[in-house]
Amino acid sequence: MGSKCIRRIMWASSWRGLGTSRRKPDGLREAGERPREAPYRQYHEGVKSLKIIRDTRRSFDLDRFLQKPLFAHLSTQSSEGPRHSPIWFLWEEEQLWFIGTTADTFPNRILHQPACAIGIVDYDPRSGGVFHAGFRGRAEVLPYEHNRVRRLLSRYLGPNEPLWDPRFQNLGDGCVLIRFTPETAVVRDQSYAVGEGDRELPMPEE
Repeated sequence: MGSKCIRRIMWASSWRGLGTSRRKPDGLREAGERPREAPYRQYHEGVKSLKIIRDTRRSFDLDRFLQKPLFAHLSTQSSEGPRHSPIWFLWEEEQLWFIGTTADTFPNRILHQPACAIGIVDYDPRSGGVFHAGFRGRAEVLPYEHNRVRRLLSRYLGPNEPLWDPRFQNLGDGCVLIRFTPETAVVRDQSYAVGEGDRELPMPEE
């Protein structure tokens, strides 16, 4: 095969999958044309090893979402079936970190079966905002790290440690850190429109 044919094949291969329509670069749009929303992966250049799954038309910035002090829900496996644990978390180094205390049973389950899943939801019933991130991956039990634990707890309790609830002060004895490395993440914006008559929601009875 001649060098000209090889160059033609390489040039054609580099354009496969782009379709037949021509897209203008972002800076060369026609006047009045609305800018296209950037692909979701462009918002996550730091999360390179994580496979992001978007199976709906709406999504959100995963990194910003994980900076909020939300509850995560850890699903682990045991010989008696699946188990669920609500946890506080810290998102660092493209991994989720959380604390295991002497009262927790999930560290032992992770030692025996590292594969697990984590779900996080940010829900505002008054605005209709529903943002969900679901992770699958593997966790491991690591020694306690005071500085990382402090960063984790300050997200929920504030920066002034002397004002924390006594249960969260001076942790360390018998505690461990769990490091969850996600392999896939399903990221969905499932928000819905709220009518004016639906804004006053009944509160649960005491």
